[in-house]
Amino acid sequence: MIFKSARIYRLTTPLTISAEELEKQLAEYAFTPCESFQLSSFGWIEPLGKHGKLLAHHANGRIMFTACKEERLLPAGVIRDVVEQEVELIETEQARRVFATEKRRIKEDVISRLLPQAFAKRRKIYGYLDTRSNLLVVESTTLKVAEEFIQLLRKTLGTLPVIPLITQQ
Repeated sequence: MIFKSARIYRLTTPLTISAEELEKQLAEYAFTPCESFQLSSFGWIEPLGKHGKLLAHHANGRIMFTACKEERLLPAGVIRDVVEQEVELIETEQARRVFATEKRRIKEDVISRLLPQAFAKRRKIYGYLDTRSNLLVVESTTLKVAEEFIQLLRKTLGTLPVIPLITQQ
């Protein structure tokens, strides 16, 4: 696989973990699709897709990973409109003002009602560890996406001391 864009990080200490132990730790954070009440879900999937059964693909001193993030799309404008309608209904029916704490509760109720009907969007983030060069390469143009990948990998491994690769000009 060739990455279109990449963020490269240097491991400050070499990764010393067996393939079996790595697979076991990755399985603890395996991706599961969003439940109807979840806003998002994030975890590991097979880098080789349907052709692979492992969550890490080892080849030539490199370990390939794929993270999958699924998010429910619930536009803020839709939430705001429904909350405004409900607030207006309460104010007219009960002839009283709705205060901020009650608006927050109404907003939470609206989100919990609309969330099961929201569309889910999936995104895959690819990355690999080069154990010979002590590099982590993440396919991403944005720092935020790369950091999400690194945070998941760090959470999975317990520690992952990396620093951005700095080149001399």
